[in-house]
Amino acid sequence: MKKLLAIIVLGLLFSGNAFAETKKKDKDSVYLECKTPGGPFNGYGIYRNLKLVMVPQPDRLGGMKMVTLKISAGRYDFEYYPLGKDMPMKRIISINRFTGDMTLTLEAKLKGKNKINVFQGKCFERDLDKTKF
Repeated sequence: MKKLLAIIVLGLLFSGNAFAETKKKDKDSVYLECKTPGGPFNGYGIYRNLKLVMVPQPDRLGGMKMVTLKISAGRYDFEYYPLGKDMPMKRIISINRFTGDMTLTLEAKLKGKNKINVFQGKCFERDLDKTKF
């Protein structure tokens, strides 16, 4: 009787893993969709362990580019030239890691003068394994 009970208990213990999810989420990377009011969505692939961000580029420049990510206790910060270094416009992005609030600063040189515009937006984490619609 004790052997039968031991077999049943061990069987129940080991069968619990049969239905466990085998796919492990990679928490070292995340995909964020960010939007400013009236602006398009921009997607950023954040790779925490590499301290890199994948940012969108025009197709003529290759589609995507990796830039350096600065991680602080509560923020992701990065900057890039969306049209290449030849064009006088730079995006500086700061994202709150907990609320998703984003500050987008555009710096541009127009006719020898620096022009700075600041926009507020929101970022949402998106699971790329699931369909959006």
